[in-house]
Amino acid sequence: MRVFIRNHAHQVPSRLLTAGFTIGLQPSPAPSHFMVSISTDGIGDNHRDSGSAININVSGDTVRGNLRAGIGPVHAALAGGGSKLYIANSADDTVTVSNVSSPNVGGAISLPPSPSASITLCSGDGSTATFTYGGPQLFFPGDTVFVSGCATNGLNGVYTVAAASAGSFSVANSTNATDNPELVGAQAKVPNAVFVNTAESGKVYVAGYGTNSLYVINTNSEVVTAAVPVDSHPVAVAEIPGGRKVYVANHGSSASGGSVSVIDTVSDTVAKTICLGGGNAGSCSAGPAPVWAVARADSAQVYVLDQNGTIYAIDTSSDSVISSVSASAGANFMFYDRNFSRLYVTSASGLHVFDASGSTPGALFGGAINIPAAAGSPCASAAVPTSVTVLGDGSKAYVASYQHLLGSSTVCTQLSVIDAGRGVLTKTIPLSTSSDTSAQSGCGTVGFRVFTTSSGGGTNSKFKVYVSQCDAGNVAVVDSYPANGNAEDSYAGVSIPSPLSTFPSTSLTPPPQNPVFMVAGP
Repeated sequence: MRVFIRNHAHQVPSRLLTAGFTIGLQPSPAPSHFMVSISTDGIGDNHRDSGSAININVSGDTVRGNLRAGIGPVHAALAGGGSKLYIANSADDTVTVSNVSSPNVGGAISLPPSPSASITLCSGDGSTATFTYGGPQLFFPGDTVFVSGCATNGLNGVYTVAAASAGSFSVANSTNATDNPELVGAQAKVPNAVFVNTAESGKVYVAGYGTNSLYVINTNSEVVTAAVPVDSHPVAVAEIPGGRKVYVANHGSSASGGSVSVIDTVSDTVAKTICLGGGNAGSCSAGPAPVWAVARADSAQVYVLDQNGTIYAIDTSSDSVISSVSASAGANFMFYDRNFSRLYVTSASGLHVFDASGSTPGALFGGAINIPAAAGSPCASAAVPTSVTVLGDGSKAYVASYQHLLGSSTVCTQLSVIDAGRGVLTKTIPLSTSSDTSAQSGCGTVGFRVFTTSSGGGTNSKFKVYVSQCDAGNVAVVDSYPANGNAEDSYAGVSIPSPLSTFPSTSLTPPPQNPVFMVAGP
């Protein structure tokens, strides 16, 4: 597959050149590291366009460059010791690649297309929307699907298919309208690239949700060298250090339950399929639905998290599940701390921490650490933890959460600080209060509504914590150390806005794009 290189230093429209930083207090200096924030520019709306990646210089919190990504970017990873950036674009069958040293310049690697169809009729009755298309059945219950281009904008968006048959599918939707006939260009599409990862220098691995494939990209030629068939709907990829095996977490479908595909990286073939709920490859038993996967630093185990909160420990010598432990239902993210070999899992009930140094992960601190809403928050709902990061020295963990009451138009974000040694919540930092932009942006269903990661640092340098805020359209910066007269773990109002979107302006300028993921440079 050919790589089409586009020099975005000359082609990026001016809307991508507006990111800078918003000053509360002056940004504090830090070591020479970088962060990359990935943003979408609409998902289902007719105004949707290419997303972006801004490269942030940690020292001073300034933007080094803006890169045009594809449509619906949701995940990213660095390869080559942090010299190359790869972005998974879920809605247009591409992966964006860029040399970090040239943060305005990128290329698009084309992937085999995921299932899509032209919509001929859209009909909503106030609770359910039904979409009609021609040809064989392409969409099935449980599938995620993007709908775009419908004349009635309320029918566009990202959905989970509730019911389907040949030529039509239905989703939950509150719009009461009918488009008959539908506009030319209206489309339904299953997401394609949703996750990218690597632990080696020569290859990058991309989960193709809609094609049930793992794409292998050669990092020298930027060519897809293999499309490895895996089980239903791969959503996460973990490669053990040393590059001998790749483990693909498959979310499952109506045809087959959750599983893990083990890939031999020499032959780029499936060595084994592990059905987490029992059964055989292609027809695994229903139940587990994986959402994340990480590898242990010594390559001995891989951990797979499912949405029920179960963590499956896979022995990499036998490629079998040797134990499992439980967090809680609604688990959505897992972070591996290399310092103390711990697993940090966020869920609706808070933060769960597990010791992963032995043969079986063990729960620490007596259960979930509660993540309450920040004091004085104007949002009257419980905090929803969505991601967690740990400082490079392992001393503190930071949990990013949001509040959004059903029916409310306001979203509040916060960052909670955890003493990693004692497992104690020490502080909750309110960050932003903004309007709910999910109708146009997909915030809450595409990528992460709030996501956090830590910058590099060390004994003689300081760590910073960054929080991407989808609805607010920016990245908040929190110093983990005393700075500018503020105590450690303070938010002084420094935020880095995303590039401007293509959505209509409600004031003098269009709203910003919506950040959904971040990756930290070395």
